[in-house]
Amino acid sequence: MDIKLDEYLEIFDPLKKEYFPIRVISHTEKGIIAKFLKSEVEKEIQYYHIKTYGYKKSFINNEMIKNCGFTHINGLEYHKDNQIIIECLIGQINVNPYPFYIDYDSNYFGYKFLNTHTEYHKFKDILSNTDIHTSNEDFKLKHLTTTQIEVLRDFTNFTNDQFDQIYLKTFNGKSELY
Repeated sequence: MDIKLDEYLEIFDPLKKEYFPIRVISHTEKGIIAKFLKSEVEKEIQYYHIKTYGYKKSFINNEMIKNCGFTHINGLEYHKDNQIIIECLIGQINVNPYPFYIDYDSNYFGYKFLNTHTEYHKFKDILSNTDIHTSNEDFKLKHLTTTQIEVLRDFTNFTNDQFDQIYLKTFNGKSELY
């Protein structure tokens, strides 16, 4: 299993038919030691449970960025002091007049974390000149964009416990299966 230390996951509870948030503390022979974020209790979750009932990796969302103290500015940008986060979404719209319909094409590359306005202007130029059909993986590897929550935590310099509270504010836990 590809589960890393300090990673945020959503583990499925088959009785309640919902997910609950955890942060991985360590690995054991039979599973992981996790901090259950709602109760702040640490206990083992066996790999059997994870494999049988499943889990989801958590991803950055707009509300989470705002809860970290960033201000939403200018469409897909967030600013806090000298830190800037850009949501990397490019698209094009084609309007066909007869019969009237709109053809929309887009590509999503995740978030880019920047520490200076110089980096910001350089990256904005790169993003605006990126072809709509560029491979997501190629762009992410070349320009270090991501959707991983752990990168946001590290970028904002929050401790694990501080970020646990931010994560809980944005967690909804409902399963889309039921």
